[in-house]
Amino acid sequence: MSDLSNMERLAEAQDAFDRRLPRRQPWRLQPSPSAQEEVECLQGKIYALIAKVLAEASKFDQLTPGGGDELRRACDQAEE
Repeated sequence: MSDLSNMERLAEAQDAFDRRLPRRQPWRLQPSPSAQEEVECLQGKIYALIAKVLAEASKFDQLTPGGGDELRRACDQAEE
């Protein structure tokens, strides 16, 4: 089958699935989070990213002793 016919079949299947779903309530605008909530959310994401980078730094150390030092320095600067 060609890619186009596969895409058409997928689109038809999605349309059929969507028709079976119950009608949803109209979309309502959610209140925006406070500045403090946004800051806390972003801090959590940053700390999670730093943790991932530090895990990668330890992988570099396994390949080359001291190989992850530059990543660790960058994480230290980011935490400041």
